[in-house]
Order: sequence, then structure tokens, then C-alpha cells
Amino acid sequence: MHVRLLFFLVITFLMFSLGCKKETTSDWAYCQDCTAFAWVDNYKGNGDYFSENSSEQLIKTSVEIKVEQLSDTRIKFNVLAPDLYEASFTATKNDNYYYINVAGSKSSLIANLTQNGAQNRLTGTAKHYHYVYTAIDTTLVIDHSLSFEVISTD
Repeated sequence: MHVRLLFFLVITFLMFSLGCKKETTSDWAYCQDCTAFAWVDNYKGNGDYFSENSSEQLIKTSVEIKVEQLSDTRIKFNVLAPDLYEASFTATKNDNYYYINVAGSKSSLIANLTQNGAQNRLTGTAKHYHYVYTAIDTTLVIDHSLSFEVISTD
């Protein structure tokens, strides 16, 4: 009886472990030595939207991001989740890092640029927030948050 149970468990384990193949490699690599121009593109993909004021806390949505170059080191991000969220962020990109962090007093954008051949991918989060001040504490309230993964369309 114990041998049959042991045999059944071993066979079941082998079926699940061999049948479930996980992807171990990714062709996306962080953009190394990228100028501001490397970020310029139109992107489409998906995201997760959160609003403190919404009856639904987390909504899956489509996302579009347009990145424009304003000067050699200035770029503008236009972020859109139709009917949910729209924002623009302007940043100075005078380094060659694969990430950008735009922090403000009422909004922020964090984005990472990865590449696969000629295609670009942006991942990150855009937020709008405010602070509530009391006599003993300060609380950060996130009004809108959009996490995204978008791929270049051009």
C-alpha cells in the first residue's frame, strides 16, 4: 500500500514538474548608454489603475504613452489610460541610465527602458497624490496610480 502511494506521488510530481516549463530567459535587456532620443517613441500596452476615490480599487486597462524629445536632454511623457487617467511629465535626461525618476510635490513618474532588437519597452508607474496634514501626523494619499508595461509601436 505504501509503495503504491509513494509511486503515485512520484509520478504526479514528475508530471507536474516536467509538464510546467518556466521561461528562464528574457530577450529584453536594460538600455545601456541610451541618450534621451532612445526613449522617444509611441508605446501601447496594459496597466493596472488604482484610485483612492474609485469604488473599484484596481482596474486592468489599456495604456498609451507618447515620449517626445523637447531638446537634447529634455523629454516629455504623455501617459493615457482612456477614461481613467491622463498626465504629462517633463524630465531632464542628461545621463545614459535605463531608468528615469520624475518626482514632484503632487505627482511622480518612474520608468525603465528595456530593448529587444529595434523594439523598446517601458515599465513603470505614474502617480498623482496629495498630503493630509494634522497636528500630529502627515499622511500621503494616492489619488491615482497607473502601473504600466508598454511596447513601442513605431
